[in-house]
Amino acid sequence: TVTWTYMEPLLTSNWVDGRTYRVRSRAYDNAQNNLGASSPNVETNIVTNEFIFDVTKPTSAITSPPHNSYQEDLSRVQGTAADNLNAVGNSGVLIDGGEVTIVMDMDEDGTPSAGDYLWDGSTWTAYGGSLIWRPTVGGLAWFSADDMSGKWRSGKWYLAKFRARDRAGNYQDHTVMPWNRFSVTLPAKSFTVLVNNYNPTAGTALSASVEAKDINGDRARNYQGRIRFTVDGLIGSPGEPEV
Repeated sequence: TVTWTYMEPLLTSNWVDGRTYRVRSRAYDNAQNNLGASSPNVETNIVTNEFIFDVTKPTSAITSPPHNSYQEDLSRVQGTAADNLNAVGNSGVLIDGGEVTIVMDMDEDGTPSAGDYLWDGSTWTAYGGSLIWRPTVGGLAWFSADDMSGKWRSGKWYLAKFRARDRAGNYQDHTVMPWNRFSVTLPAKSFTVLVNNYNPTAGTALSASVEAKDINGDRARNYQGRIRFTVDGLIGSPGEPEV
């Protein structure tokens, strides 16, 4: 058995993206005839291999959770991927080859930065300047391999990105993709009322804010109810308190 390699410098810059190429080879030996002249035996069972030259990056989208949505809990991030930007041909999305990264956006600035946390597969770890990519399951339709149910900190905003990979080894360029932003928050359990003056006098302006809290005391961002403020009497009525 002999291992061989064919080198053709001109091919390096002449491959066409998306094209299918066919390669054939045949072997011959060093046999000689009865006069000692070269008379090699040439292989007759010629094998043909085909391959696609693909340098076009795949694409993807996160479908769940929706962007800017509120979730009470979330088991897995889900989405779709495609490798069809090249109109001629493509190698196809690699099954189980995509990766997802999830950021706990502590400063709520919409991008990973100092003070944020990344999911590393077992816990939330401080962001150190590089993203942590976790495996996914599936190809054209995928979901994150890590079961995230119960792993979220309620009331926080999270950022997620996915990068697809095709069978030629091309990774999607995640740097040009927007972050998918969502919040995971438990239902409201209580309310905190804050006022700017706890000892107001008649005629003094008073402002108040109400924040919904979950069972752990974190902000219940998904609360969409209405808050009603009442006073003991009608404003402007003689003998009644004013606000």
